[in-house]
Amino acid sequence: MLEEVKYDVQADGRVIGQVWNRHGFWSAKAQGETHHNLESRKEAIARVERARPKR
Repeated sequence: MLEEVKYDVQADGRVIGQVWNRHGFWSAKAQGETHHNLESRKEAIARVERARPKR
């Protein structure tokens, strides 16, 4: 059985979202939105960073 591991994505010392791998695909959650079936951890982190509010 594959284990699901979640990673916090941080920016400016704060957690801005999470990414995780399940069944070989990555997911990303930030700002109340979740995206599934992403190809890589890099793509998942990019989704979290794009959802980050602009300063």
